[in-house]
Amino acid sequence: MALHISCLPDNVLTYIFEFLDNEERLNACLVCKDWLQTVNCHQLLWDIRLEFVEEIDGPALIHMTRRFEQFVFRNIAIDNFVIEFLSKYCRQMVKLTLIDCNLHEECQFRFLNNILKCDNLNALYIRRSNVVPLFASLPKVTTLVLDLYDGMTDYVLCDLSRCLLKVERLVLFDLTADERIMTRPKKRRFNPEEICPLNFKFSFESVKKFIQKQSKTLKRLDLSNTGFSSDNVITISKIKDLKLDSIAFPPTTHALVVKEFCENQSSLTYVDFSVHYFMANDAVRIVCKCLPNLKKLKFCAPSDLNNSIIEIFRLKHLSVLNLFGRTFISERIYREAFLNLKTNKLVYLNLAKSQISDDSLFKLLKFNPDIRTLILDKTKLSNKTLNMICKNLIQIEKLSIAKCKAISDSGLTGEIECYSDSSTPTPLSNLKHLRFLNLSGNSLITNRGCMKAMKFLELEYLLLRGCDGLKLTKNFVSKLKGQNPRAKFFFNVIEENFDDSLYGHLQYAL
Repeated sequence: MALHISCLPDNVLTYIFEFLDNEERLNACLVCKDWLQTVNCHQLLWDIRLEFVEEIDGPALIHMTRRFEQFVFRNIAIDNFVIEFLSKYCRQMVKLTLIDCNLHEECQFRFLNNILKCDNLNALYIRRSNVVPLFASLPKVTTLVLDLYDGMTDYVLCDLSRCLLKVERLVLFDLTADERIMTRPKKRRFNPEEICPLNFKFSFESVKKFIQKQSKTLKRLDLSNTGFSSDNVITISKIKDLKLDSIAFPPTTHALVVKEFCENQSSLTYVDFSVHYFMANDAVRIVCKCLPNLKKLKFCAPSDLNNSIIEIFRLKHLSVLNLFGRTFISERIYREAFLNLKTNKLVYLNLAKSQISDDSLFKLLKFNPDIRTLILDKTKLSNKTLNMICKNLIQIEKLSIAKCKAISDSGLTGEIECYSDSSTPTPLSNLKHLRFLNLSGNSLITNRGCMKAMKFLELEYLLLRGCDGLKLTKNFVSKLKGQNPRAKFFFNVIEENFDDSLYGHLQYAL
C-alpha cells in the first residue's frame, strides 16, 4: 500500500529537505503548515542568510514566521521601525552583520541605555555603522569583526566591551591614525577602571585596553586590515594573560617585529601573511624556528619562499598549507625538502600551478593520508597518483584537479596498470566523503569514465567545465544527476584565468 508524503514523520521529511537548496526549502514552507513547521528548524535554516539592502519592507517582516539565524543589514537607516524589528527577533539571531548602517540622531538619544539583548548571538560584524549604543548584552559572541570607522571614539569601544564576555576571534578594520579628533557622546557615564576613554579622540590605547579586557578568552586576532605600527603590534604581544592561537599581521610588519611577536606569543599555531605581497624568507624561517608547533601558514601569492620551503616541510604539526601559484619553487627545492620530510598531518593542501613533479607529489600525498581539502589545479598530476589518492586519502571532502593534462578515464575509474603491490586499482567513487569535485578543463575524460566513476550520494558540487571529451547529451546529464542526487552541476565552458566564485568552498575555515 502506497503512503502519501504527508504520512512521513518529521525526521524523514527533514532528511529529504536537506537535499534541497535554500530557495527550494523556502518554497517548501509555502506548501502547508506541516511543512512550514518541519523546515522551521536549525538543521534546515542555519545557513540561510536574510539580507536587507537600503530599505526594509516593514509590515511583512514584523510577522516573520521562520526562525532565521543569519541577518545582514546593508545601507540601512536604523530608525524606530528597524529597532522594533531587531528587538523582536534579536534573541533568535546567531550571526548579525551591519554594514554602512546609521542610527538616526533621534534614536541615539532615545536608546542611550541600550535595548538589544542578543542572548544567542555568536558572531557580530560591524562595518562603518554607529550601532553600538543599541546593544545591551552580547554574552555568547565569540567572533567580533569591527570597523574602526571615522566617528568612532574611545567611548564606543568602552560601551562595546561592557557587553562582551568571551570574544575568541577579533578582526579589526581601517584603523589609520591615533590623532583623529572626535566628538564626545552626550549623557554618558563611564567607569574609569574599565577602559579610561580619552576625551574627543580615538586612540590606540583604547584598542589595547579593549584587547586586555578580552585577553583571557581571545585566541584569534586579525590585524591585516589595520595601520598599526611596529610598536603597536609588539605592545599587543606583551598584553598580560593574552595567549593567541592565531595572528594576521598588518601589511608592513617587519621580520624583526614578527620575531618578537612570536617569541612573546609562543602559543601561536597559525600565522597569516596573506597581505604581505613580498614576504621575505627571513620572516618565514623565523616563524618556523620560533613556533615548532605551528599548524597553519598562509601566504600571499608573490611571496618568495624558495629558500624557506625546506623549513616549512620540517614542521611536524602543520595541518594547513597554501602554496598556490608558487611557480618559482623548483622541483630541485621540493626534492631537497622531502629528503627530511616531517609534515604528515596536513588536512588542507593547495599546490595549484606549482612546479612539483608527479613523483614528489606522490610522496607528499601518501605521507599525509588525512587530507580533507586538496587543490592540484594545473599540476603534473598523473593517473597513477590520482589512483593512490583514491586508495589512501579516503577522508577527502573537497578535491580540485582542474586542467591536469595527464588525467584521463583510467585515473577516474581505477582501470590502470598496477605499478606495484601497493598500487591497487581504485576508482574515484572510493572517496565516500567527497562534497566538492572539480574536474574542469581535463580534455581526456569522457562520458564513459564519468558514468563509471562518479557515484556519490553526498556530493554537493560537481564542476565539469571545458571538458572537451564530454558529449553533454540529455541522457548523459540525466543519468549523471541520478547517480549524484545532491550535486549541483556546472558544465559551461571555463575561461582561461579560471576565476570561479565556487572556489570559496575550497577555502579553509578558521
